[in-house]
Amino acid sequence: RILMGGSARIAESTNGGQSWTTRYQSGYSFDEMIYDDQDNIVHGIGNRYISSQNVVQYYRSTNGGDNWSSQQVAEHSFYAYCFTVDPDEPDHIYIGGYKNTTGTNETCAYRSTNGGQNWTEISSGLSGFVRGIAFDTVNDRLYAGTFNGVYRSTNGGTVWTRNSGLAYAYTLALDPNNDNRVYAGYSNKIYRSTDKGVTFSSYSGGLYGEQSLQLFVDHALSSNVYLTNYAGFFKSEDGGKNWNGYTSGYCSSDIEAVRVHPLDPSTLYVAFDNNAVYKTTNALGKTAAPADVSWVRLQAFYDCHNIADFEFGPFDPDVVYALEGGG
Repeated sequence: RILMGGSARIAESTNGGQSWTTRYQSGYSFDEMIYDDQDNIVHGIGNRYISSQNVVQYYRSTNGGDNWSSQQVAEHSFYAYCFTVDPDEPDHIYIGGYKNTTGTNETCAYRSTNGGQNWTEISSGLSGFVRGIAFDTVNDRLYAGTFNGVYRSTNGGTVWTRNSGLAYAYTLALDPNNDNRVYAGYSNKIYRSTDKGVTFSSYSGGLYGEQSLQLFVDHALSSNVYLTNYAGFFKSEDGGKNWNGYTSGYCSSDIEAVRVHPLDPSTLYVAFDNNAVYKTTNALGKTAAPADVSWVRLQAFYDCHNIADFEFGPFDPDVVYALEGGG
């Protein structure tokens, strides 16, 4: 059984994703869901814009997604990036993101110990937007990943301790077979800790593209680690040290700019946001997707992975200008 949430709807598949049934949930907006199949509880969070401010809703279903309760997490403007649930205590829920109560964006995280009925802020001691959050049931340890480091807490977020050295996180993942290992996904690299998040080493071999979107450790064989970002899908078979990209036919970036060579309509340049610039010389005459267009990822010549536009030289169209911006 698979459940997926979206704006005012739940999609359910009972045959492994071959077919789907949609149920509409008026007033609900799901950004992320966690299904606790042991207790038949579905947890969800969603960001909603109400009365000129963004609010975070926590959603809970105790019958597999047929019916839902909803609770606003905070009274102030709060943006949620991530959440996790203690598998041994399904009433313990943790949400991370940022808030804006004074016109300035600030770190923000919340905890509920009664199934989402009440929430306590646990931001003290954290720095940077909370982009990843994970709970280690073996050590009763909560992790929060931010742009300023990976933090850990042994008391549900009341007190936080930052990692030693450098480590930044868009996503977090724990090794289910080795409680010493913690992974943090960032831009073009992975950080790995082998001492429960105290220190981290960085690895980037084979990785490219910006912003780790999902990070997952194989439950059956934890040397296999998987990552998705704006450039595609990557797999490591040595615990995150080296990576292979499996990106054929897959790209999750937005297209920021497209330009055709003025003298050769088969030559096309495409800029993908937070990814790279790609070029093809056989674009002409393709009418069906996926057509046999061959793309080359150009070597990085920019700093921020955001190319806003192209232009060709007025006297030599083989001279291409690229405008970098947006980040």
